[in-house]
Amino acid sequence: FKSSTDTIDEAILNTIILGKLNKFSQANYDDTKQFMCQILDSGETDFLKEFMKLVFQKAASEEIFCPLYAKLLSELSTNYSFLLGEMVVLYREYMAIFSEVDESECGGYDEFVERTSQKKYRFGYSQFLAELVKYKVLDRDLLLETIRIIVQQIPKVAGNSCFMRVGEEYAECLAKIIGALIASTDESICAVCVVVKYEISTTIQPFTVKGPENKLSMKARFALLDVYNALQRK
Repeated sequence: FKSSTDTIDEAILNTIILGKLNKFSQANYDDTKQFMCQILDSGETDFLKEFMKLVFQKAASEEIFCPLYAKLLSELSTNYSFLLGEMVVLYREYMAIFSEVDESECGGYDEFVERTSQKKYRFGYSQFLAELVKYKVLDRDLLLETIRIIVQQIPKVAGNSCFMRVGEEYAECLAKIIGALIASTDESICAVCVVVKYEISTTIQPFTVKGPENKLSMKARFALLDVYNALQRK
């Protein structure tokens, strides 16, 4: 690597990083981490925003490696605290993709997804963010805010049959996040589960059963039922 006084072309740097992440696995975890540390130590942080976005997208689209990406960011942020700022920015961008359901825009699921390419990552983001919280990388209040936003949208999508597939996605995302948290034995995560239990149980329970005001699919209702039952056992 060049010294921090020299400039490395950002496009070239991102290409190198993408090449590394495309080959990322448990087998080369240590090598990839060392590589990233070398770049961060060099002072070349102009690429940081694109790098963080790339990691979020890779983690969201590669479910099998999602926990590994979370571990990588967790360990990197221990020595490079400035990564946390970028994580919070991306975290809030993620929350926004759950608060954009507009009942006046009922042109179908494909059109809905096309409005922002990020929305295709909802489910993957849900898993990734839950993993980040398990590693104590992200603040618990941000996670609670995300859960609240998702839950607030459920009555809206449940009341309109054209949002049936979106409703399934929201319910599955909520189930993914809650499932990851429930599996944790960490005291702080258990405390989050208790808060979530008392905040959302009564809200989602009516949408676990079929009814005239609930147009969610069976798949979505069952996902919400799983969330409700899991919280009651916690």
